[in-house]
Amino acid sequence: MSRLICLFVAIIGLVNLPGCGSGESLPAVPTTDTRPPETKEADDQMTKNNAKVNAGLK
Repeated sequence: MSRLICLFVAIIGLVNLPGCGSGESLPAVPTTDTRPPETKEADDQMTKNNAKVNAGLK
């Protein structure tokens, strides 16, 4: 009987640890792109170059 009580106490202790409860949630996903324009242009160019390379490999 004491093992059962110890088990319940351990479970309650683990649930109450920070990060284990249901109260914490992930941060919201940003919907706007806040990167500088140079970074956006570089990423767009890299995506285009990757598409060309992938098309050439097929």
